[in-house]
Amino acid sequence: MPLDRSDASLHQRQMRVLYFTVTPLGDEGNGGSICCRNHIRRLTEDGDIELFAMAAGSFAAEAATMEFFASLGVTAHYQPYYLDRYYPEGKSFRALAAFAWKMLFQFPWETQRLNQQHVSDGVDWAIRAYKIDTIIIDYHPSALFVKLPRSDVRTVLIALNREGDFYADMITRGMSHHGWLAGKISLFRARLFERSKNAEVDKVIVIGEPDAPRSPLRSTPVCITPYLDPKPEKWSLQPGKRLFFVGNIAHYPNRLAIEWIAQQFAPHLLTLCPTARISIVGARSDQLSSNMPNIDWLGPADAKTVRALFLSGNIILCPVENDYGVKFKAVEALSYGTPLLASRQTHLGLPQLEGHGSIDLEDPAAAARMAADLLENPHALFAFQAAQQMRQSRFIESQKNIWSRTIATIPSK
Repeated sequence: MPLDRSDASLHQRQMRVLYFTVTPLGDEGNGGSICCRNHIRRLTEDGDIELFAMAAGSFAAEAATMEFFASLGVTAHYQPYYLDRYYPEGKSFRALAAFAWKMLFQFPWETQRLNQQHVSDGVDWAIRAYKIDTIIIDYHPSALFVKLPRSDVRTVLIALNREGDFYADMITRGMSHHGWLAGKISLFRARLFERSKNAEVDKVIVIGEPDAPRSPLRSTPVCITPYLDPKPEKWSLQPGKRLFFVGNIAHYPNRLAIEWIAQQFAPHLLTLCPTARISIVGARSDQLSSNMPNIDWLGPADAKTVRALFLSGNIILCPVENDYGVKFKAVEALSYGTPLLASRQTHLGLPQLEGHGSIDLEDPAAAARMAADLLENPHALFAFQAAQQMRQSRFIESQKNIWSRTIATIPSK
């Protein structure tokens, strides 16, 4: 289904929007949390929206989550829930059978939802108390905790990525706690859940065009690509020839990217540009079988080290092979103005770049040549960086009030 990118005429009054999430918003080092924080920030900046929020999660996450809402001046409430309520939601045979089925073939977040009715009740209360006309649910796991479909408010569901496909990868790689058969049943149930929630809301919003659902929906999905505000301190070219990658190797897509850099890209770069260095944040040398002399393994570096690389590293690499969602290491690079070389798959989530700086993971030699040419020619690197920043600035300007313009296309209830 093609994405709807048409603008709607602006409405006459502020929309009263409730944002609901179970994402721990205090975690600034996690891509999903950064994405959700960014959605909330953009909603608060939209002059046609009056934003309220309801978050649910562990008691430990409450303080940081509420601190974030307070920093933006958002009226917000927190619904703590217990993480160990793994027992049937009733005493009938049906309730017992449903519980056994879920425990045997659960998909991510499903068991956390058990016996948490107070969260759904809290959402209903907020809708009535604040006279909400639109609820935004971020993202599919959050939809487990909300009553859907609804006839009292307009409903919007944000897809962080293709949850079913991402889960399928986990099972294929043996990263699920299920066995093969149980994993397949769990995946089937997860896909059914994802499709049913997509069909129950008035509008599905994706953050990357490849994530647009192919199953029947109530309306055409919309792509709203996240961006981060430009950083006060900007990238500048420093002496040396340094490339870098940021990403915890425990996250499988990052492991694949690090393997590609160490085993395929680095050998070609060493031949073409022997003085270039590659810094890898998030992995140690003993975690990967590589003895390339042009790689510096920085391990789990702190925020100060990462920030220094964004400000002074010559080029950031983002060779992630899946096209789910948006890669926030690339989004962060654009906010610093750091030159970005990223895979074609990463660029599918960055329409503002239109392939500028795209590399083919199947041709690491060509990718190394592109990097070496930029490292050896500062004028070319400056021009490359300026072109990316010009595209980013134009994109940010085009996103003004994108949330209210999207919600305005949904008929009122």
